[in-house]
Amino acid sequence: MAIKNIPTFNSNQTFTQQREEKAQKQFKAVLRDMVHLLRNSTDSDTVSLHWVNENRGIFVLETVSTRCKNTMFQDRVVFENHFLGEYHDLKEAALLEVGKHLPADQLKHYYNTVPVRFLLLIPFVNNGETVAITVLESKFQTITDEEEDAIEAYMNALGNLLHTYLELSDLSDDQSQWSAYEDLLDSLNDAKTPEKLIEQAANEIQKWLNKGGVSVLMRSTGEWLNSFNAERAYKPLPLGMKTEQHSIVNEALVTGNAVFNIHFNGNPKRIAAHENVHNGATYAVPLKIRDRRQAVVLAYDDNPLVMTEAVKHKISNVVRLTALLIERSRGKISPDEDLFTTKLQLIEGNVWRTILSNEIHRQQHYKDKKTWFGLVAIDNVQTMRSKYRLEEMLRLQQEIIERIKPCSLKMNGILGLFSDYVYGFILQSEDEEYVSKWVKQINHRMKEPVNVRGNDFIDVKLRFGYTSVKEDAINEEQVVSEAKTALSHAVKNRDVLIFEY
Repeated sequence: MAIKNIPTFNSNQTFTQQREEKAQKQFKAVLRDMVHLLRNSTDSDTVSLHWVNENRGIFVLETVSTRCKNTMFQDRVVFENHFLGEYHDLKEAALLEVGKHLPADQLKHYYNTVPVRFLLLIPFVNNGETVAITVLESKFQTITDEEEDAIEAYMNALGNLLHTYLELSDLSDDQSQWSAYEDLLDSLNDAKTPEKLIEQAANEIQKWLNKGGVSVLMRSTGEWLNSFNAERAYKPLPLGMKTEQHSIVNEALVTGNAVFNIHFNGNPKRIAAHENVHNGATYAVPLKIRDRRQAVVLAYDDNPLVMTEAVKHKISNVVRLTALLIERSRGKISPDEDLFTTKLQLIEGNVWRTILSNEIHRQQHYKDKKTWFGLVAIDNVQTMRSKYRLEEMLRLQQEIIERIKPCSLKMNGILGLFSDYVYGFILQSEDEEYVSKWVKQINHRMKEPVNVRGNDFIDVKLRFGYTSVKEDAINEEQVVSEAKTALSHAVKNRDVLIFEY
C-alpha cells in the first residue's frame, strides 16, 4: 500500500525555526488572499501590493491579483524604472489617469496593450514612512460606497496584520530570552582574554539566529579579513576573505556605526563581490576601543524577520560590552594599536589558536568547507641573521609576508605568528588542491630576490608543512603538532618544498 503525504520532522531544524517559517508562509498567504479579495470586492482589473525600500531605492512586489492575461510583473525594480517611481513617498491616496498623469508605456507589467485607464494608489504609512503601496487598476474612475468600504477594510486589515506579525516576531522567543540575555551579559564579565571574549560573544550572538551565522573581521596583513566564524554559524563566509569597498562591512568601518541591510538579489554584499549569494538580512557592528575599529561583528540570517529591533539591540549591546571588557582587561590601549595582531601585522598566537580551536569544533558539526593549518619557515634563516641587522631582518619578513599573504593572491586565508621567522596559516576552501595552488603561486613570486638593504638582494626559499583539520581532531595542539611534524620533514629533506602530514 502506497503511503503519501506523511509529514516528517527535519532534525536539523528546531521547532522555533519551523514555527517562524510557518508563520512567514502564512503571513504571505494571508496577503495574497487579501489582495485577491480586494480586487473582487472593488471589481478592479489588477491589484498589486508593493513594498517600498527607501534605503535601496527599490520597489519589491509582494503579490498581485489580476483578471488580465497580458501581465508580467518584476519582483524588484528600482524607483527610476517603476511606474510608481515619483510616488515612492506618497502619504495619501491618489488617483492617476493613464495618458494624463503617467504615460501608458510606463506600465511595463502589461505587454501588447494596456487594458486599464485609472490607477488608485493607496499608501501604507508607518511612523511617517511609506512602507507599502497598494495599486488598484481599472477601466473605470467611479468608486462606489461599497468599494470604498472594502478598501478601508483592506487597509485596516493590512495595518493590523503587519503590526501583529511584527509584534509576534519580536516575541517569538518569549520573555525567557531576556533572562538568558542578562545571564549572557553576566557571563561575559567572567571572560578572560580579548580573543576569548570575542569567541564567547560571537557564539552567544549565534544563538539568536536560526539560519544564519556570526563572523568577526579583524585587521591583518594590512587588510580587513574574516578572521573568526561562530562555532554553529550556518554557511559561513570563508576565513581570510578580504573586505571590499562596496560592502556592508566596509560601510560599518568607514562610518564607525552599525549598518543593517536586507538583501535583494544577493545585494548588497556582506564582505566581497565573489561571496556566495545571501538573500536574508545582515547587521554589521564595529567593535571600537578609543574610537579605533578593532573588529567588526557581522551577524546575518536567511530570514530577515529574525533581525528584529530587539535582536539588533542585543547584538549592539553585546559588542559594546565586549569592547569595554577588552579595554578593561588590557589596561591602557594606544589609539593606533591593533589588539589582535603583531608588529608584523600577523594574527597573534593566542588569537589564531582560538580560531583554530573553534574551527575544529565547527568541523564536528559542519563539513561545508575544508580547513588546513600549516607552518611556513624561512630556509637557512640562521645564515641571514648572522649577516643582517635586526631592522633588516624585519624588512625581509615584511616583504615575505606581503608576497605570501593569501588575499594578495586572491585566495582566502589568514597568517599568524608561530615563532621567530615561522608563520602559521589557516586556509579554507571547497577545493581539495587549495594549499598546493597557494604554494605554487608563492613559489613563483619567491623567484624574485628580496631587497634587504640598498642594492643587496638575496634569494629566499620557504618551506611548508601542513595538515587538514579532521573531524576527529582532539584539540588545536594535536593539529599544531601534526603541522610541526610536516614542516620538520620538509626542512630535513632538501628536495621537498611542501609536505602534508
